[in-house]
Amino acid sequence: MKKVVWLSSEQELFTKYYNYVTEIFPSDIYISRNREDISNEVNLIIIDKFQVGEFGDFDRNKIIVLVDDFMDKSNRKMIIQGYKTFYKNLPVLSLVEQTVGRSNLLDYNEHKEKIEVESQSKILAFHSPKGGVGTTTIAFNSAISLSQSNKVIFIDLTKGDQLCTFVNRYDTSQGLEPVISYINEGNHTTDKINTLVKRNISKHGKLDYLFGLSKSHIEYISQEIINLVFTSLKKLDYDYIVIDTNNSTSIMNLSILSISKTNYLIIDSTLQSSWSLMKLYPIISKLNMLQKSFIIMNKVKLNSIVSIKDLENQSGLKCVGRIKNIKYIDESSILYDKSNRFRKSIKRIMGV
Repeated sequence: MKKVVWLSSEQELFTKYYNYVTEIFPSDIYISRNREDISNEVNLIIIDKFQVGEFGDFDRNKIIVLVDDFMDKSNRKMIIQGYKTFYKNLPVLSLVEQTVGRSNLLDYNEHKEKIEVESQSKILAFHSPKGGVGTTTIAFNSAISLSQSNKVIFIDLTKGDQLCTFVNRYDTSQGLEPVISYINEGNHTTDKINTLVKRNISKHGKLDYLFGLSKSHIEYISQEIINLVFTSLKKLDYDYIVIDTNNSTSIMNLSILSISKTNYLIIDSTLQSSWSLMKLYPIISKLNMLQKSFIIMNKVKLNSIVSIKDLENQSGLKCVGRIKNIKYIDESSILYDKSNRFRKSIKRIMGV
């Protein structure tokens, strides 16, 4: 069993790290926050930069120092020279890999194969590593377009309430929340899960949809829960399952991106959005998602400093669509006016 001692004060990062490690290797990794557990048998110690001086005599190969992106380079060399470092705003999965190695990827691959065998529906996942780029709007429009000639369900797994605006309904008690609550109680049965899923599906025109979860629950959905929900949805014989994910790299999102047929990664024409995509690239590469992941650039401007060609070359991902910038948001025209340029862009990208 590997032993990790976490002494950093970064609580939010620790929570994400702990959830990943215990989800993937519940019996192989021991994580402690107790300084007294430090010994020569420890495999890894995770500290803040101001704690470096306390470990001058310790094996530096066993220490990772958490640092900020904006940390001065010369200061960084002076303070933490010779130590491994990890930037706090990078996806936490990169830190997990330094703890457990790349073997954690096998867990996702096995999970992917398990669900693909059980479900024949085409799962389309929409994801962005940065919020505010129009992921939900694009995902919902795609589902609406597909539903005109197919049986489609739209699943909301975001942290916001934009879907409420789109469907003009603000009571989200009906959706995935009662399904997940039932599963978490334990002693669940397949028949009961199937009944709850079917009962909590709502309808918007020809499109079926499921409201997502509360913000406090959405980060802690396990692979087992995803498997149970998607196995139940498969029994309803949908042609397409369209999923709108949030912008985190949680177990839930990585599982969804792994089991999908196609991933659409949404960015806008800002440098911040492109940088966020490049930070996501190592993860989708390690999880063997490159061949099924594509870029959609939203809010394209004529004077954009972001080059699609450069972005494709750097990321190895193909851009399958560009949507021109919309200066104002009129939900009714975006969603229902088929002559609208936004809807035309969506129909062209989705091939419907």
